[in-house]
Amino acid sequence: MGKTSKEKKKKASFDIRERLLKLLEKAKEKGLPKSRLLPKNHSSEESNKHFNQLIQENKVIKLSERYYLFDYAPSVEKIAGKIEKTLESLFPAEEKPIEYKPISATQLYKKCLNCPKTLFQEALDCLIIDSLLIPLRIGKTRYYLPMALFCKEVKKGTSVINPKKIYKAYEDLLKENKFNNISHVAIASLQKKSGVDLKSLHEWLLEQSRKGLAHLFEGDWALASDIEKQAVMQYEGNKFLRVKLEQPYN
Repeated sequence: MGKTSKEKKKKASFDIRERLLKLLEKAKEKGLPKSRLLPKNHSSEESNKHFNQLIQENKVIKLSERYYLFDYAPSVEKIAGKIEKTLESLFPAEEKPIEYKPISATQLYKKCLNCPKTLFQEALDCLIIDSLLIPLRIGKTRYYLPMALFCKEVKKGTSVINPKKIYKAYEDLLKENKFNNISHVAIASLQKKSGVDLKSLHEWLLEQSRKGLAHLFEGDWALASDIEKQAVMQYEGNKFLRVKLEQPYN
Protein backbone atom coordinates (compact mmCIF):
# COMPACT_ATOMS: atom_id res chain seq x y z
CA MET A 1 0.00 0.00 0.00
CA GLY A 2 2.81 2.39 0.96
CA LYS A 3 4.57 1.90 -2.39
CA THR A 4 1.34 2.39 -4.35
CA SER A 5 0.59 5.56 -2.41
CA LYS A 6 4.04 7.00 -3.19
CA GLU A 7 3.66 6.17 -6.87
CA LYS A 8 0.26 7.89 -7.00
CA LYS A 9 1.70 10.96 -5.28
CA LYS A 10 4.63 11.02 -7.71
CA LYS A 11 2.27 10.77 -10.69
CA ALA A 12 0.05 13.54 -9.29
CA SER A 13 3.10 15.79 -8.91
CA PHE A 14 4.18 15.04 -12.47
CA ASP A 15 0.66 15.78 -13.75
CA ILE A 16 0.59 19.17 -11.99
CA ARG A 17 3.96 20.21 -13.44
CA GLU A 18 3.02 18.97 -16.92
CA ARG A 19 -0.27 20.85 -16.82
CA LEU A 20 1.45 24.11 -15.86
CA LEU A 21 4.16 23.73 -18.52
CA LYS A 22 1.63 22.86 -21.25
CA LEU A 23 -0.49 25.91 -20.44
CA LEU A 24 2.55 28.19 -20.68
CA GLU A 25 3.75 26.46 -23.85
CA LYS A 26 0.38 27.21 -25.43
CA ALA A 27 0.45 30.85 -24.25
CA LYS A 28 3.96 31.40 -25.71
CA GLU A 29 5.01 35.13 -25.64
CA LYS A 30 1.66 36.21 -24.18
CA GLY A 31 2.26 34.44 -20.87
CA LEU A 32 -0.51 33.91 -18.32
CA PRO A 33 -1.52 35.38 -14.95
CA LYS A 34 -1.39 33.07 -11.95
CA SER A 35 -5.20 32.95 -11.79
CA ARG A 36 -5.22 31.22 -15.21
CA LEU A 37 -2.49 28.80 -14.23
CA LEU A 38 -3.86 27.91 -10.81
CA PRO A 39 -7.66 28.30 -10.89
CA LYS A 40 -9.57 27.85 -7.63
CA ASN A 41 -10.02 24.12 -8.01
CA HIS A 42 -6.23 23.74 -8.44
CA SER A 43 -5.07 26.28 -5.86
CA SER A 44 -4.06 23.63 -3.33
CA GLU A 45 -0.87 23.85 -1.33
CA GLU A 46 0.56 21.04 -3.48
CA SER A 47 -0.10 22.91 -6.75
CA ASN A 48 1.46 26.10 -5.37
CA LYS A 49 4.50 24.15 -4.22
CA HIS A 50 5.16 22.72 -7.69
CA PHE A 51 4.49 26.09 -9.30
CA ASN A 52 7.09 27.76 -7.06
CA GLN A 53 9.56 24.94 -7.79
CA LEU A 54 9.28 25.62 -11.53
CA ILE A 55 10.06 29.29 -10.85
CA GLN A 56 13.08 28.39 -8.69
CA GLU A 57 14.32 26.06 -11.45
CA ASN A 58 14.07 28.98 -13.95
CA LYS A 59 11.70 26.94 -16.11
CA VAL A 60 9.02 29.56 -15.43
CA ILE A 61 9.73 33.31 -15.37
CA LYS A 62 7.59 35.97 -13.66
CA LEU A 63 7.34 39.48 -15.14
CA SER A 64 4.75 42.13 -14.28
CA GLU A 65 2.33 39.65 -12.68
CA ARG A 66 2.49 37.32 -15.70
CA TYR A 67 4.30 34.03 -16.07
CA TYR A 68 6.20 32.65 -19.07
CA LEU A 69 8.19 29.61 -20.05
CA PHE A 70 11.89 30.50 -20.00
CA ASP A 71 12.21 30.34 -23.82
CA TYR A 72 9.25 32.70 -24.33
CA ALA A 73 9.99 35.18 -21.54
CA PRO A 74 10.34 38.81 -22.70
CA SER A 75 13.79 40.40 -22.52
CA VAL A 76 15.10 43.91 -23.19
CA GLU A 77 16.75 42.70 -26.41
CA LYS A 78 13.55 41.01 -27.69
CA ILE A 79 11.41 44.04 -26.89
CA ALA A 80 13.90 46.44 -28.49
CA GLY A 81 13.68 44.34 -31.66
CA LYS A 82 9.89 44.43 -31.49
CA ILE A 83 9.94 48.23 -31.09
CA GLU A 84 12.23 48.58 -34.14
CA LYS A 85 9.91 46.41 -36.27
CA THR A 86 6.85 48.36 -35.10
CA LEU A 87 8.51 51.67 -35.99
CA GLU A 88 9.52 50.34 -39.42
CA SER A 89 5.86 49.52 -40.15
CA LEU A 90 4.70 52.94 -38.88
CA PHE A 91 7.32 54.99 -40.73
CA PRO A 92 7.79 53.67 -44.31
CA ALA A 93 11.25 54.45 -45.69
CA GLU A 94 9.89 56.01 -48.91
CA GLU A 95 8.30 58.94 -47.04
CA LYS A 96 10.21 62.13 -46.29
CA PRO A 97 11.13 63.13 -42.70
CA ILE A 98 9.08 66.33 -42.97
CA GLU A 99 5.94 64.22 -43.27
CA TYR A 100 6.56 62.27 -40.08
CA LYS A 101 4.63 62.82 -36.88
CA PRO A 102 6.37 61.42 -33.80
CA ILE A 103 4.63 58.66 -31.88
CA SER A 104 3.99 58.98 -28.16
CA ALA A 105 5.36 56.45 -25.69
CA THR A 106 1.79 55.42 -24.81
CA GLN A 107 0.80 54.83 -28.45
CA LEU A 108 4.00 52.89 -29.15
CA TYR A 109 3.45 50.70 -26.08
CA LYS A 110 -0.09 49.84 -27.22
CA LYS A 111 1.19 48.79 -30.65
CA CYS A 112 3.98 46.60 -29.21
CA LEU A 113 1.93 43.68 -27.92
CA ASN A 114 2.98 41.46 -25.01
CA CYS A 115 5.62 43.86 -23.67
CA PRO A 116 5.88 44.28 -19.88
CA LYS A 117 6.03 48.00 -19.03
CA THR A 118 9.16 47.65 -16.90
CA LEU A 119 11.17 46.15 -19.78
CA PHE A 120 9.53 48.36 -22.42
CA GLN A 121 10.98 51.57 -20.96
CA GLU A 122 14.39 49.93 -20.51
CA ALA A 123 14.33 48.83 -24.18
CA LEU A 124 13.48 52.40 -25.26
CA ASP A 125 16.44 53.72 -23.25
CA CYS A 126 18.78 51.18 -24.91
CA LEU A 127 17.62 52.22 -28.39
CA ILE A 128 18.25 55.87 -27.50
CA ILE A 129 21.76 55.07 -26.19
CA ASP A 130 22.50 53.15 -29.41
CA SER A 131 21.40 56.21 -31.45
CA LEU A 132 18.55 54.24 -33.05
CA LEU A 133 15.75 56.32 -31.54
CA ILE A 134 15.21 60.07 -31.17
CA PRO A 135 13.45 61.05 -27.90
CA LEU A 136 11.22 64.15 -27.87
CA ARG A 137 9.19 65.78 -25.13
CA ILE A 138 6.20 68.07 -25.57
CA GLY A 139 4.90 69.19 -22.21
CA LYS A 140 4.79 66.05 -20.08
CA THR A 141 4.36 63.67 -23.02
CA ARG A 142 7.29 61.69 -24.43
CA TYR A 143 7.47 61.09 -28.20
CA TYR A 144 9.85 59.13 -30.41
CA LEU A 145 11.10 58.98 -34.00
CA PRO A 146 13.45 56.36 -35.50
CA MET A 147 16.90 57.81 -36.29
CA ALA A 148 17.06 55.73 -39.50
CA LEU A 149 14.66 58.13 -41.23
CA PHE A 150 17.10 61.02 -41.09
CA CYS A 151 20.22 58.93 -41.77
CA LYS A 152 18.68 57.68 -45.01
CA GLU A 153 17.78 61.22 -46.05
CA VAL A 154 21.27 62.57 -45.45
CA LYS A 155 23.12 59.78 -47.28
CA LYS A 156 21.09 57.97 -49.90
CA GLY A 157 22.53 54.58 -50.81
CA THR A 158 24.40 54.35 -47.51
CA SER A 159 23.14 51.80 -45.01
CA VAL A 160 22.28 52.90 -41.48
CA ILE A 161 24.86 51.60 -39.05
CA ASN A 162 23.47 49.37 -36.33
CA PRO A 163 26.34 48.84 -33.83
CA LYS A 164 24.57 45.84 -32.27
CA LYS A 165 24.56 44.10 -35.65
CA ILE A 166 28.30 44.66 -36.12
CA TYR A 167 29.19 43.52 -32.59
CA LYS A 168 27.00 40.43 -33.02
CA ALA A 169 28.73 39.60 -36.32
CA TYR A 170 32.13 40.13 -34.65
CA GLU A 171 31.27 37.81 -31.75
CA ASP A 172 29.95 35.14 -34.14
CA LEU A 173 33.18 35.27 -36.14
CA LEU A 174 35.25 34.87 -32.96
CA LYS A 175 33.19 31.81 -31.99
CA GLU A 176 33.66 30.30 -35.45
CA ASN A 177 37.44 30.74 -35.12
CA LYS A 178 37.74 29.96 -31.40
CA PHE A 179 40.44 27.33 -31.97
CA ASN A 180 42.75 29.91 -33.58
CA ASN A 181 42.95 31.87 -30.30
CA ILE A 182 42.86 35.18 -32.25
CA SER A 183 40.83 38.17 -31.07
CA HIS A 184 40.80 40.04 -34.39
CA VAL A 185 38.80 39.23 -37.53
CA ALA A 186 39.04 40.01 -41.25
CA ILE A 187 37.25 43.24 -42.16
CA ALA A 188 35.89 41.44 -45.24
CA SER A 189 34.33 38.73 -43.04
CA LEU A 190 32.88 41.36 -40.69
CA GLN A 191 31.30 43.20 -43.61
CA LYS A 192 29.78 40.02 -45.05
CA LYS A 193 28.49 38.79 -41.69
CA SER A 194 27.00 42.14 -40.60
CA GLY A 195 25.51 43.04 -43.98
CA VAL A 196 26.71 46.67 -43.65
CA ASP A 197 28.03 48.21 -46.87
CA LEU A 198 31.83 48.42 -46.95
CA LYS A 199 32.14 52.23 -47.12
CA SER A 200 29.88 52.70 -44.09
CA LEU A 201 31.71 49.98 -42.18
CA HIS A 202 35.09 51.64 -42.90
CA GLU A 203 33.76 55.00 -41.67
CA TRP A 204 32.34 53.42 -38.52
CA LEU A 205 35.55 51.48 -37.79
CA LEU A 206 37.60 54.66 -38.20
CA GLU A 207 35.31 56.47 -35.76
CA GLN A 208 35.59 53.60 -33.26
CA SER A 209 39.37 53.52 -33.72
CA ARG A 210 39.60 57.19 -32.73
CA LYS A 211 37.62 56.36 -29.59
CA GLY A 212 39.97 53.49 -28.78
CA LEU A 213 37.21 50.92 -29.34
CA ALA A 214 38.56 49.42 -32.58
CA HIS A 215 42.14 48.20 -33.05
CA LEU A 216 43.25 47.87 -36.68
CA PHE A 217 45.78 45.26 -37.82
CA GLU A 218 47.64 45.17 -41.14
CA GLY A 219 47.50 41.38 -41.33
CA ASP A 220 49.51 39.36 -43.84
CA TRP A 221 48.95 40.78 -47.33
CA ALA A 222 50.70 37.81 -49.00
CA LEU A 223 48.30 35.33 -47.37
CA ALA A 224 45.16 37.45 -47.78
CA SER A 225 42.47 36.34 -50.24
CA ASP A 226 41.28 38.59 -53.07
CA ILE A 227 38.06 39.28 -51.15
CA GLU A 228 40.04 40.36 -48.07
CA LYS A 229 42.23 42.64 -50.21
CA GLN A 230 39.15 44.25 -51.78
CA ALA A 231 37.84 45.07 -48.29
CA VAL A 232 41.15 46.60 -47.15
CA MET A 233 40.87 49.75 -45.05
CA GLN A 234 43.43 52.47 -45.81
CA TYR A 235 44.32 55.03 -43.15
CA GLU A 236 47.33 57.36 -42.82
CA GLY A 237 49.18 55.53 -45.60
CA ASN A 238 48.67 52.08 -44.05
CA LYS A 239 46.52 49.18 -45.25
CA PHE A 240 44.50 47.25 -42.68
CA LEU A 241 42.94 43.84 -43.31
CA ARG A 242 41.79 42.95 -39.79
CA VAL A 243 40.20 44.53 -36.73
CA LYS A 244 39.60 43.86 -33.05
CA LEU A 245 36.53 45.45 -31.44
CA GLU A 246 35.79 46.43 -27.87
CA GLN A 247 32.22 47.22 -26.84
CA PRO A 248 31.85 50.60 -25.07
CA TYR A 249 30.02 49.09 -22.10
CA ASN A 250 32.56 46.30 -21.48
